[in-house]
Amino acid sequence: MLGTGTAAQGRSLYRSGGGRSLWKVVLESTETWGVISSVLSGGASDSATEPVSPESQGAAAAAVFLANSRMSENLERLYGFNCRFCWLPGVLRSGKALVPSEQAIVDGMTDPGREAAEFAALLCTCSDVIEEVDLRDICLVSLASVMDSLQGVIFVGPSGTEMTADGNQAVARAILAGL
Repeated sequence: MLGTGTAAQGRSLYRSGGGRSLWKVVLESTETWGVISSVLSGGASDSATEPVSPESQGAAAAAVFLANSRMSENLERLYGFNCRFCWLPGVLRSGKALVPSEQAIVDGMTDPGREAAEFAALLCTCSDVIEEVDLRDICLVSLASVMDSLQGVIFVGPSGTEMTADGNQAVARAILAGL
């Protein structure tokens, strides 16, 4: 059971206010959180400085991702190798018909007032910025539609960006087809 105090009071640390919520603890254990927090100055975690909107963080993460793809494209030209940065938005931007467990992830992430809603706004803004780029100008491959025709559970995990084996296989096939 989640408490409302601190461990020193005999209650759980995993809540908003006195400690970190269980959702945030789980989210921070994902690869998606690791990547985003590593590319943003100060990380994607709580800060003692003025708060930054999730949308600003999403735009900043997209800018870093796009800058890295452009840098890799320059290295590709200099050293003669083929480079492809692949962008795969998660369940929030998928055109796939969602099964109940995937819809539950979306519902949980988009429920206003929850920490997950801020992370959802960050992911959606990041996807929007990346999808607006003319992909012919950089070595970026959008895999946004790869999941659209798949059925069954594909997206899992608290951030909706982790995939089942079927999802990973569809992504691998799409990447191989583009080589």
